[in-house]
Amino acid sequence: MKIKTFKLLIALFAFQFVHAQNIDYAKQLIVSEKYNDAVKVLNALKSNADQAATANYYLGNIYFKKGIVDSAKLFYSQIPEGDRDFTSLLSRGRLALLRNDAASAKTFFDKAVQVTKSKNAEVLYEVGDAYVTPKPTNLTEAIGYLAGAVALSPQNAVYYLRLGDAHLANKDAGKALSQYENAVSFNDKFSPAWLNMARINSNAHLFSVSAGNYEKYLALEPGNPIAWKEYGENLYYAGRYSEVEAAFVRYIELNDNDKEAQLDVCILKYTFGKYDEAITCSKDYLLKDSTNYIAWRIISWSNYELKNYKEGYDASMKFWSIDEKKVNPNDYIYSARLAAQNKDTVRTIFFYEQGLQSDSVNAELYSEYGKALFNLRKWEDVTKIFEAKDSIYGNGSIDVFYLGRAYYNMNNYLKADSSFTVFAEKQPTSPDGYLWRAKSNSSMDTVDFKGLAFPHYDKYIEIAQADTVKNKANLIDAYIYMARYNYELKKDNKKSCEFIRKALELDPENAFSKEMMDLLKC
Repeated sequence: MKIKTFKLLIALFAFQFVHAQNIDYAKQLIVSEKYNDAVKVLNALKSNADQAATANYYLGNIYFKKGIVDSAKLFYSQIPEGDRDFTSLLSRGRLALLRNDAASAKTFFDKAVQVTKSKNAEVLYEVGDAYVTPKPTNLTEAIGYLAGAVALSPQNAVYYLRLGDAHLANKDAGKALSQYENAVSFNDKFSPAWLNMARINSNAHLFSVSAGNYEKYLALEPGNPIAWKEYGENLYYAGRYSEVEAAFVRYIELNDNDKEAQLDVCILKYTFGKYDEAITCSKDYLLKDSTNYIAWRIISWSNYELKNYKEGYDASMKFWSIDEKKVNPNDYIYSARLAAQNKDTVRTIFFYEQGLQSDSVNAELYSEYGKALFNLRKWEDVTKIFEAKDSIYGNGSIDVFYLGRAYYNMNNYLKADSSFTVFAEKQPTSPDGYLWRAKSNSSMDTVDFKGLAFPHYDKYIEIAQADTVKNKANLIDAYIYMARYNYELKKDNKKSCEFIRKALELDPENAFSKEMMDLLKC
């Protein structure tokens, strides 16, 4: 009889031990947000009367966290009410939160803490958890209770995790990160903390650090497709380009039937300059969803990069024909570029104008539009665009060069000279600023010749004669001007002849140079 009793005790002890492990396992699954697996475990445990209330409580928590109110109420309501039972008090507190009755919730939570004399870390944790997930309702209370749980059980990684979540919800990423670091210091295989650390460091643009965090997480949870995608993005920003594609491939493998994942492949190929592959990928995608604007965008932009302007423009028109889409400012730029390449002046102007009216106007859009207007010979519009850009963002050296050329073509030589002066200051080693300053001043010097262009042609010659082949035509003009300057203003025929000979060296058949040679008797 004693032997049977002993064996029975062993069996009961073993059952209770396994049972307790299963409850703990279910709680771990909940923390890792593996809710479906947790539901299976908890439903199996409900058959034991002693554990039914606990199982119902955690089942209620799952639906509480998922925001499925009716299901949460169903399980919480199956727990017998008792003012000395902390499980009952916790469930009633959570039910009060679901009813948006914060005062009643606090009353029940306070009683749960009181009946355990503030010495049960799990009760403190559950109260804090209820205030944090699924949405923060009282972060001050949450942080206080969770800090209390940590104090009672300072080696419990779960408590640090939720305390970190509370700080993060309270917009204190630094304190949150510290708590997640505490969690992995006690349990370096606690995957949720590694994931949260990765995301905080990524948001702080510490991409090398976040990539390392993702590696720790994925070693423990290799089946999370979203984490693989985020990891790939962080590898890209960390400059680890050769590793990015493998991460995205894993993401795609885990999303075999997910159309969004398939489209991400096309985006990835475009990002890495594999434009032909991006086009093929997007066309394959369109066989399943012909109205996907992102696929048409990829085809349009990729064809532009490949200089397939007709195909790119056709894809652009398909993109704009789709009603439901989120427009990127670059959509206007690429469409305008393609329209310009296809000689569609009306749409070129239209797309740039639309871009300038969007919520995401940028400096590049102004520059692109100004250059396009310049190519269309709309000089006055060019000056308006670049003057507007200058007042908002400031003009770059190329911008002021186009501005100067537009003013020059409008015969506004004074403003042209001002623009070319700025260009020369920004690009002092380029001959172009000095050349166009010379042209502008020469055009202003028409009544009584004063030699206004002399210092600019002098500087131009100094720089440009390093490449006489490239600068041949303008150097000839510069030498002829210098010859005239020395002849008319300096009365120095010898110097004039030197410049005329230089012009003839570049072009022996130049008629004007020959006439000057005869005039000067060189």
